[in-house]
Amino acid sequence: MTDVVIPREFWPAARELPGDLARLATIIEEVCPGHGVEATLRIAMAFRGTYVYCHNIDALLRKPRDRWIREQYAAGMRVPEIARAVGLGERRVWDILGTPEAEGKQQRLF
Repeated sequence: MTDVVIPREFWPAARELPGDLARLATIIEEVCPGHGVEATLRIAMAFRGTYVYCHNIDALLRKPRDRWIREQYAAGMRVPEIARAVGLGERRVWDILGTPEAEGKQQRLF
């Protein structure tokens, strides 16, 4: 792990970091108070000069949400209640319930 060699008293405030680093430091600070700037500086040093792309996590979150919907429906919860709980329309909840849960992703051929 790369150490931040600047003494802590000379570290910039999160809002003083350039560009998206300020946003990143603020988000880290919300999760781990007191560590936003340090973690951001470490990330910046590790990926220095590299373009870092953060993938959209909607698909990652969809699978456990859909599983929860199926479990609640099987336990007797009504579709309108489920829809309100997850912020979806009733039609979308019915679509999820009508689609079998995928066991895993199919392997690519090429």
